[in-house]
Amino acid sequence: MTQRKLVLSLAALIFISTGVYLFNYERHKEDFLPIKIKKALVSKNKKKAKSWPTYIETLKNLTSDSNPLVESNSLESIKSIEKTLKNKTTPKKAELDQAIKAIEEVISKDPLVYSSYKAKLIMLLTREEVHKEEVPDDTIEELLDIMAGFDISSEEALRKESFLIARTNNKLNELEKDIIQLSLDLEKIESPEESERVEVAILTKLLEMQESENLLEDKLLSQDNFQNEDLVDIPLYRSLAKKDYQEVIDSSQALIERYPNSISGYFFLIKALELNGQNEEASEVIKQSELDTEDLRELELRLRRSQNINPNEYWKHLRF
Repeated sequence: MTQRKLVLSLAALIFISTGVYLFNYERHKEDFLPIKIKKALVSKNKKKAKSWPTYIETLKNLTSDSNPLVESNSLESIKSIEKTLKNKTTPKKAELDQAIKAIEEVISKDPLVYSSYKAKLIMLLTREEVHKEEVPDDTIEELLDIMAGFDISSEEALRKESFLIARTNNKLNELEKDIIQLSLDLEKIESPEESERVEVAILTKLLEMQESENLLEDKLLSQDNFQNEDLVDIPLYRSLAKKDYQEVIDSSQALIERYPNSISGYFFLIKALELNGQNEEASEVIKQSELDTEDLRELELRLRRSQNINPNEYWKHLRF
């Protein structure tokens, strides 16, 4: 009798413990950043945003009633920010720090400019990966949350500005490597004629990269159910870069459970399992997926594009 009571007590304890674990797990799922961002993206309660060109045009059109010198300095800051963001080679820390300070001033002046937050996000992530200055998770979460809370679907300019395009492909990856190599070669060249030739080659590669990015952007923009999924991807890319594979696995599984048609959820789950040495589990994910034929094709395409691409270099493919 005593033994039976003991068995029943143990069974009850296991049952209760399992229940508590599942309850806490279900609650914790909603705390995963990709889930929070996805929920914000599908929310109907959105803030009206201003586009980057609109903000610049406002600065240019300010009347003489305001301080012309101040506005001139603001426009110079904008140029500095854009130059830093479009630098496809490794940016220097001092340049990044100065541009981050400048974009924070823009945000303080007008908190409705969507691309200001995007610019700050890109520069912080770049500084984190290049100069190994870890950014607090709360800072990244706040920026992504603000960006997800803007209405960017109703205006084409804002839709275009929303793209981060971390979901790069091998062609873009090779172009980026060529540009870095040409830039390194340029630093060693003394002949003006040879320098001009290399500068033209760099410009040609940059234009080719821009064209490839535009093609990818146009394809995504044409989707009727457009949402800025790039914002969901960023924390997952960041965790992959930090080799925090279990975090990616847990977040991706939660994302799939909440949104069964999430291509990003499946993509990052497979990538994290593969990088964690769980290749058999990764191969089972596609077999058990609930994706339709078209989404499954898109998933397989993304997986092929990601082959031989270093997860630590995701920041290089973030687009302003």
